[in-house]
Amino acid sequence: MPRLSMLRTRLGTLDSRTGSVIQPMTREQADAVRRADLDRARANDPIRKLYKTSRWKQLRTTLYVERGGRCECGCGCLTVLYEREASPSTPVAVFDHIEGARERPDLFFDPSHIRLMAKPCHDRRTARDQGFAKGVGGGKSLGV
Repeated sequence: MPRLSMLRTRLGTLDSRTGSVIQPMTREQADAVRRADLDRARANDPIRKLYKTSRWKQLRTTLYVERGGRCECGCGCLTVLYEREASPSTPVAVFDHIEGARERPDLFFDPSHIRLMAKPCHDRRTARDQGFAKGVGGGKSLGV
């Protein structure tokens, strides 16, 4: 016998200003609104805008060539500069600010303050530093 699925409510709520009926949003609509709000906030973030500058792009290329494209976390794995060239065996390079760019925006373009890391290594370190690794936030162990 088929199971009954939950019936969706047909009742709306009243807008307190106009008294008109507001239909509840579906989960997909709520997610779309949330994503749009996040995209709008990111677009206006002054730190994120620095990553789009030609100065930053040139610095990345220069550091990649100077440092031989190898991860500086200690693993020494070879990386690629662009996402489209990445594979499971050669991850994309991430240029990590030793102190966060938000904490020290004055050091954003300082080469001595930037380390080249493979994306998996950078993701592990970021998870640990931000409290997502096991023992801090209760998450899964990341082995870093």
